[in-house]
Amino acid sequence: MKLRRKKILKAIEGIGTEATRANILETLKRQEYIEVNASQIRVTDKGCVLCENIKDVEISSAEMTAKWEGYLKKIHDGTGTQAAFLGSIQRFIEHLIAVVPQQLATAQIDVTAESQAIGTCPTCGKAVLEKFKVFGCESCDFVIFKKILNKKISRTMCVKLLKTRKTNLLKGFISKNGKKFNASLRLDDENKVAFKFIPFTKAK
Repeated sequence: MKLRRKKILKAIEGIGTEATRANILETLKRQEYIEVNASQIRVTDKGCVLCENIKDVEISSAEMTAKWEGYLKKIHDGTGTQAAFLGSIQRFIEHLIAVVPQQLATAQIDVTAESQAIGTCPTCGKAVLEKFKVFGCESCDFVIFKKILNKKISRTMCVKLLKTRKTNLLKGFISKNGKKFNASLRLDDENKVAFKFIPFTKAK
């Protein structure tokens, strides 16, 4: 089933068109879910809250688009009806209107509160603030994610990384293939967060 939906998305060249994507981005910007600076797009704290609270809602899945495209093909082939399709969408929208506002209302995050500076941005020298999912510069796009490969990065770790450009040895990272490993974090020459592995020495 999933393979068939992937084929549908591939056939329509992804999700949406250039025109619809432009309108979506403009709406997100107007609602302050994203910020657009030149060619860069950054998700705001408000946008992060929205993403976190709708991540398990079906509309956030690309499979929903595949389902709709699949049924539109049925209508084209004469095996589906427009009335059934529109009725399904109406019921789904009514469900979202009932559920999503309740999810957002329970979010225990103040998206308007500005965090205190926890350090200085190594890129531009401005303040680094604690935000929803990242420690991020108030001016440029420098960020340190609060979770890296399933390892939570605490405020203390971030402060040390900003001050000394490296952390102590951290335990509990999990690679993409599921293997656990230990490493320290460092800022590379481009001020990107990278791993620094400690050479293993056998005990004598």
